[in-house]
Amino acid sequence: MPTTQYVFVAREVVPALALALDSRLRPKKLVLMHTCDFLDTARRLINALKGSGIRCVLEQVPSAFDPHTLLPAVERIVERHGPGVFNLSCGTQIMGMVGATVVARRGLQGCYLRPDDRVVWLDDPNRASFDVEDNLTIEQLFTARGWKLVNREIDELWQQLTPLYKWFFRDNGALAVQAMFLIARIVGGIGQEQSQRLTRKDLQGAASGPGPCSLDQRVLKVAEQMLDAMAGQGVIECRGRGGGRQWAVSHSVAKYIRGDFLEHMTYEAARAVQQRDPRLQSIHFATRVKNRRQLSQELDLMLLYDNKFHVIECKQMLKPKVEIVNFLFKLDALRKLWGGQLGQGALLAGFLCGSDVSPRLRNKAAQLGLEIWSNRELESLEDTLADWLAHSADKRRVRR
Repeated sequence: MPTTQYVFVAREVVPALALALDSRLRPKKLVLMHTCDFLDTARRLINALKGSGIRCVLEQVPSAFDPHTLLPAVERIVERHGPGVFNLSCGTQIMGMVGATVVARRGLQGCYLRPDDRVVWLDDPNRASFDVEDNLTIEQLFTARGWKLVNREIDELWQQLTPLYKWFFRDNGALAVQAMFLIARIVGGIGQEQSQRLTRKDLQGAASGPGPCSLDQRVLKVAEQMLDAMAGQGVIECRGRGGGRQWAVSHSVAKYIRGDFLEHMTYEAARAVQQRDPRLQSIHFATRVKNRRQLSQELDLMLLYDNKFHVIECKQMLKPKVEIVNFLFKLDALRKLWGGQLGQGALLAGFLCGSDVSPRLRNKAAQLGLEIWSNRELESLEDTLADWLAHSADKRRVRR
């Protein structure tokens, strides 16, 4: 374990955090070399590393683009702090050239984190490379970028419905989403202290209109089964038998059906993937993020996989429509804001009518580097999610 590690502070914070936290490179002292423009970023990195046992030292350098002033400044910094490892993964090309020069002149160890999360050594070509450890957290990532997470607690309703996940999603897929959407059309107007009773006739009426929507009769059957299953969990009340059954739905359950259901099921799918793939480091759902200017944004699902940020937005819609492209532009901005150039994003859109988005919308998502999933993918969401995460890591593999 080196005593000292040097790194330039830049817009991309993951390489600085990942190499500082790796057990094979974790220093006692981390020297953060920053220009005046990146002082705030340097301070945020210090906050992100609190509790890690690493002592951080700030050192200002005169320029990120003038090698004639930068080189002597960095050499003086190395003279003060002594030998160690130089993380050359961050900063401008000029900073990289200066860093490599200082490594050669001062006999330092120089390393670089490739896009595929492999650490290579610049000072010794015979030294074995290695995969950086997946020990970064979403909290550290957001702290380093100047945002605070406000995590939502899993409430009692979610806990009661979690045992139904396998039946809801694994066994029924898109039918479950369509059935929930069908129920949502009936319970959309329930007030805070109110409840509403549903009957088979209500479900049939909601399925028949308004609008051109021809539903598979299986959706009606699954909707009844879902209401019965929720009654079995004590979430709603059911009275009567057979075709005369009545289900009483409260305001909180109606709210869940209208908005939380899809992200809850996606969260459970991610948890199932995590059990078989340890590279999925952390999962956050319905998380509100804020910065010091009090700007805030709620994200449906955030994942950290292979030290890379992934975000999934869930939308329930009556049918596929061109407005989806607006969600894609928003998603593209969010994944770049918090994940940088390697951030990944997916839009999960569940439809009551229709089963897929148009090829034009799928092509637009692909142009933005995003995934778009609809009822087709809901038939096997766990596999879709697992394949997306693994593929996003494989895309970064570097030819040796």
